Amino acid sequence: MIKSVKPILMSLFAAIALMACEKTMYEESVIDGNTAPPDKTISNALKETYINKLYISLLGRKPEKIEFDIAFAELSKDNASVKRRENVIEGVMGEDEYNERIFEIARQELLNSVDMRGITEQRDLYIFFRDFEVDPLNKKAMQREVDKLNRLLEVPNDLNKGTLTIQGLHRRCVDNTIYDEINMGTENFVVSMFQNFLLRYPTTDTSGVYNELEMASNMVNGNSSVLFLEEGSSKSDFIDLVLNSTDYFEGQIRLLYRANLYRDPRSEEIARLVRLYKTNKDFKALQKAVFSSDEYFGLK
Repeated sequence: MIKSVKPILMSLFAAIALMACEKTMYEESVIDGNTAPPDKTISNALKETYINKLYISLLGRKPEKIEFDIAFAELSKDNASVKRRENVIEGVMGEDEYNERIFEIARQELLNSVDMRGITEQRDLYIFFRDFEVDPLNKKAMQREVDKLNRLLEVPNDLNKGTLTIQGLHRRCVDNTIYDEINMGTENFVVSMFQNFLLRYPTTDTSGVYNELEMASNMVNGNSSVLFLEEGSSKSDFIDLVLNSTDYFEGQIRLLYRANLYRDPRSEEIARLVRLYKTNKDFKALQKAVFSSDEYFGLK
C-alpha cells in the first residue's frame, strides 16, 4: 500500500509545483513593463474648472447655477469636444453682460476706468460751453467734441446691435477729450497709442530715416507724413493707420494670449490668427479660437 501511494503523491506534488511556477511566470509577464493606455475621458473636475474660468474671462464673474448646469450638460456630450466648447462659449457671449464687460475692459485700459456717468458729465460740460460760445468756429469745434462723447456713450447699444467692432470701439475710446486729457500733448498721445495697441514704443531713429515718433507727431499736428507706408495728414488719419496696421491685430492677439494663456503666442499662431482677424475683424471668433483650445481647457 505504501509503495503504491508514494508515486501518486510525488506526481501530485510535481503538478502543484508546476501550477505555481506557471502562475508566477504569468503574473510577471503581465506586470513587468506593462503600461495602461491613457484615459482620454475628460474628468468632471476639468469641465467644472473650465466653465468657471470661461465665465470669469468673458463676464468677469462665476456662472449662476442654471448657467453652470447648462454648460456642464453641453460639455458632457462628445467628451467635451471643441465643437461643444464653442457652443458653451457662444452661450456665454450671448449674455447681456458680455458687451458690457468688453466696454468695461476698454475703459479700464484706455480711459482710467471712467464710468458712463463720468462720460456724461464731460459731454454736458462741453454742451454748456458750446451754448455760451459766440465764435462760430469754436462753437463748431465744441460740437465735434460733444458728438465724439455721444458716440462713446452709444458704445453699449451699438455693440448689442452688432454694428460696432472692437476696432471701432477702440477708435471711440481714443478719439475724445477724456483720452486727450489723460495723454496730454502730441508726443504723449502718439506714445500712448503705440504702447496701448502695438505694445511697443515708436521708433526714434535719430538719422530720420524711419523715426515713427517724429512722423506720427507731424501727422497728428496736421502735417502730411507717412506711417506704416501710408500717408496721412491729421490726428484722425493717425488713429486710422494705427488701428488698421498689422501690428494692431498682432497686438490684440498677444494681449488675449497673455491674459488667458499666460504666455506670448508662437510665430505660427500669430501668423494664422492675424490672417483670420485682419480679414473678418471678428473679435468673437478670435476669442473663440483661444477659449476652445485644449490649452485653455487644461488638457495641455
